[in-house]
Order: sequence, then structure tokens, then C-alpha cells
Amino acid sequence: MVPGPQIGVWDVLIPIVLVLNFMRNRERRELFVQNYLYTKMMALDAARDISAGKTDREGALDQIREKTDSALSAESGDIYSADIREKQMAEIELLIDHYMQLMQMHGNDYAELVRNAYPDREDYRQFLEKLKEKETAVIEAAGRTMGDKVDTNALATLRRETDRLREKSIQTLYEPAGEG
Repeated sequence: MVPGPQIGVWDVLIPIVLVLNFMRNRERRELFVQNYLYTKMMALDAARDISAGKTDREGALDQIREKTDSALSAESGDIYSADIREKQMAEIELLIDHYMQLMQMHGNDYAELVRNAYPDREDYRQFLEKLKEKETAVIEAAGRTMGDKVDTNALATLRRETDRLREKSIQTLYEPAGEG
């Protein structure tokens, strides 16, 4: 049997490519990508710094708060707000814990790291559900802040495709041996 394609961290956490097909306006698309990746990249950078011994979890969160304070101060309030920031911080905290858990595991690829961190598929599904809740809270805060600038159709498509791809990743990651 030929094994299926490897699933990477970004395939599960950031299926953004699908949304790009639905967003026509380049400027809005670039802003959307930056905002969607913002929390994931900050959390990953923080986890790397914690793992490397450069800081501890609270120190990393303080650095993120400082960075987002700067963004909040520089923004007029129609794109970024304290409401969005608060929801992003909750997502970042969840992702830091997830990334730190993965970094403490042994494995040759993302799939092995996930299976070692979450031996039961339901545990991993629970993490993804928590992540979805945090992402939804950020999106809802952005909707309150940005009003009619939000492309609700694109966001609905993102939610559906993200759910579909995450479920598919669970099936692939936890596929019984000999079935792939």
C-alpha cells in the first residue's frame, strides 16, 4: 500500500489557502491572512522561546501583550480593538500550551508528535474544538470591531472548510495501521 500524504501542522491549524480562493480583493485578502496567522505565529514563536529557555510562559505572554499593546495604540480602532486582543490572547494561550506539548514529544513528523501528545483521537478532537471556540471568539470580536468590512461569506466558508479539514486530519492521523 502507498501511504497517504503527510499531514503538517499548518494543514490542520491554517487551511487558509481555501479561503484565498473566495476572497477577490487583494488588500482585504492580505489583511485577512496577516490577522489569521498573527495569533498562530506569535504562539509558535513564544513556544519556541520557552522551549529554548529564553523565557518562561508568563514572560512570553508579557512580550505578546507588549507587542499587541503597540498594535492597539497604533490602530484607529476600526480594524484592531481591545476586544479582538482579549480574544486573541485566549487563543494564543491555548496554542502555546499545545505547541509546548508537541515540543515535549518524540517523533519524526507532525503526525507522530500529535499521536504521542494526544494518544486518543478524542483528546485531539477536544483540543481542536477548544481551538475552534477561541478562533470563533476572535472572529466574532473582529466582526463587532470591523462591522460591514467583514466578509461574512468568506468567514463562513473558512469555518466549514476548517472543520472539514480538521476532521479529515483526525481520520488520517488516527487511521488504524494497514488502512492507508
